[in-house]
Amino acid sequence: MSVVVDLKSVYVRVLPSEIAKIIVESPETEVNFKLHFEHFGLKLRRVRTAGIVEAVEHRGRLAEAKISDDEGKVLVRAWGSDARRLFELERGVYVEIFGFLRIFQGELYVALKLLRKIREEDFSEFKKLIKRDRETIVEFLHKGLLQFNKQ
Repeated sequence: MSVVVDLKSVYVRVLPSEIAKIIVESPETEVNFKLHFEHFGLKLRRVRTAGIVEAVEHRGRLAEAKISDDEGKVLVRAWGSDARRLFELERGVYVEIFGFLRIFQGELYVALKLLRKIREEDFSEFKKLIKRDRETIVEFLHKGLLQFNKQ
């Protein structure tokens, strides 16, 4: 039995390499995305990720970008005017992405909501903030300030 914290209404900071570790559950009504961390899991829907642009592809109204950190990659997809913003990115640029987890034909990706270019030092700070966020979640769990489900 493990503790699962429901953070579906919050943009949770995650690294691209962590997104690859997300477990996708498909109960009858909605898809659940869970990231296991230490002794608990985070139930996610919205994510805030950052990394370096490795590649961008344009397919009609769809644009896809591969964003990576030191250990893994995530696919970011966008359509319409958002696709144009994604397609204009240059390889090697650091970005921060706000988006929604989605799955299509078994492939997990982030649907773009917001995008901003950042500096390399901002990415280093982003990684420190992830550590701080996780420590805060653990502290809030111990103090009973966060609701959780045992699964």
